[in-house]
Amino acid sequence: MATKIVLSNRTVGIILLSTFAFIFFLCFIDEGYYDFRWMKNLGNWVVFFLYWMILFWLGIGVAYLSKFILKR
Repeated sequence: MATKIVLSNRTVGIILLSTFAFIFFLCFIDEGYYDFRWMKNLGNWVVFFLYWMILFWLGIGVAYLSKFILKR
């Protein structure tokens, strides 16, 4: 029988905020050359949210996989 694996809201929130902080830092040092001028360009925001969502869903996948492995 299959068991349902559920992540807590706290876990999802931690993944969401940590990926946001990491991608924001990367955009700060890469796109803005240690400056916040990168925030003025809409294209940089598109790349920011694309990278953020990719890394967020990767983190969610790792969390589900770890819950699945530790449950056995």
